[in-house]
Amino acid sequence: MTTQTPYGAMGREQAILNLVDRFYFYMDTLPEVAGIRAIHQTDLSTAKEKLFKFLSGCLGGPNLFIEEFGHLCCVPATCRLRLVNLNVTNGCCT
Repeated sequence: MTTQTPYGAMGREQAILNLVDRFYFYMDTLPEVAGIRAIHQTDLSTAKEKLFKFLSGCLGGPNLFIEEFGHLCCVPATCRLRLVNLNVTNGCCT
């Protein structure tokens, strides 16, 4: 029996891309996050690409971020625990 990952349950690549687009849409439009937006470059395309790659691997999809940039594990222990409980064991944050 194959366990479905959060990546698959969410709708795979297109769903993660939509999530990232929505995230940065709100970052661009909500005054409450203007300070966070200010620390980003004007063009968010690189940030969007990196977030997509990171989320893809950490949600059980392809390890795109790790393949390109190497392993990154600065996720708090509680998040790692949740990922382990979801059977996300693809090398990201485990």
